[in-house]
Amino acid sequence: MDTVTQPLRLTILGAGATGAGLARVAVHRGIPVVLVDPGRRVLERAAAAIAEAAGAGPARRLLRVTGSVADGGDATMVVEAVTESAVAKTRAFAQACAVFAAGTPLASCSSAIPIEELADWSGRPPDLVGTHFPNPACDGVEVTRGRRTSEHAVASARALVLALGLRPVLIGEQPGFVGARLQYPLINAAAGLVGRGARAASVDAVMGSCYGHTVGPLRAADLIGIDTLVLTLDELYTRTGDESCRPSPVLLDMLQDGALGRKAGRGFYQYC
Repeated sequence: MDTVTQPLRLTILGAGATGAGLARVAVHRGIPVVLVDPGRRVLERAAAAIAEAAGAGPARRLLRVTGSVADGGDATMVVEAVTESAVAKTRAFAQACAVFAAGTPLASCSSAIPIEELADWSGRPPDLVGTHFPNPACDGVEVTRGRRTSEHAVASARALVLALGLRPVLIGEQPGFVGARLQYPLINAAAGLVGRGARAASVDAVMGSCYGHTVGPLRAADLIGIDTLVLTLDELYTRTGDESCRPSPVLLDMLQDGALGRKAGRGFYQYC
């Protein structure tokens, strides 16, 4: 199967912020997508948002939502965008490998877990490649290969990123890759400042006005989702032992309180 030269057909596992955002961009670029998630409400929200963005144009007809991985079985590439946890990703890869033939590239949107580790869970190391789409969105995507990733999988990942109108950046293998390894400790430190009395808006204003941080670390936290942020920091801390990745008590308190950011209507900021 040559997924680089064949027209792309994507199956995306996970309809959260990353999966839904990727599906929206893909259908806008004319790429058919099957979006899979076991949560009916999550799927409904994602489908509604994508339909609203597509308007009455042909893009909305390129999306199919389903709770079953098997419904996306004719895809030329699978993108895993489930929760940043070992258990969730192991389950997703097991389901995908039961449906898709060997040689079908399996791209993971993991922001913390090394590709070599994911490859072992998948049972198909040559097919596994990393595609980390940053949040907040930008025009670059980290493409990461494990030690056993095939050239075919890397070429397919690069082709996908280019087809989405984005720029692939090939990086080396390590926990957190490059983006999350730098961004998440920064957000964690910014949350700690809030815990010591700083205003979120002031922290973001300093980082934006003085240091060129386009969104601000705490607005970025709300976009990412506090639950996702804490999970990723936990994964980074487990794999590196770096204290800067130990989730701040502020983030843990927000998680406990349900202040998960934009998707919950409140986080470091209030959203109507």
